[in-house]
Amino acid sequence: MENVKDYSIKNDIIFKHVFSNKDILKDFLEAILNKKINTIEIDKLYNLQKINFSHKELYLDIKATINNEEIVVLEMQKSKDPDFINRLVLYISAINREQVETAEECDKLKKVYSLAILNYIMRENIEKYHTIWSRAEESNLKYKLEETPSIHMMELT
Repeated sequence: MENVKDYSIKNDIIFKHVFSNKDILKDFLEAILNKKINTIEIDKLYNLQKINFSHKELYLDIKATINNEEIVVLEMQKSKDPDFINRLVLYISAINREQVETAEECDKLKKVYSLAILNYIMRENIEKYHTIWSRAEESNLKYKLEETPSIHMMELT
């Protein structure tokens, strides 16, 4: 078998390069989040090393602030990883924690969206390629916690 290079958007370097372009990222996020974005700021090579996770650094693919009021985390996941969802929740928690110093500042928290592009099928019995996950009341799913982050999964195999 010959050595074939991965020059697709699923390549980590190419993914980060493409989505580091403000115009591309803005258009993509407007389509996925179904909202108008006036301003977008991208944190390049963002990592969560400020918070100690057993001396392990966590690097996000793309972190951006939209309209100076919301934060978006964009991740590409090439292969199925049983810890991936936990890692997404950890990213969101760490970003929320970085935004405030004390409990009294919780009203300053910006809403955080997590968008994950998956190179695999996460749930076999869901036919939509784009699903949105959030926290809801267990017996009545239409009741959701208002400010909880939403996690968007796009299964693009």
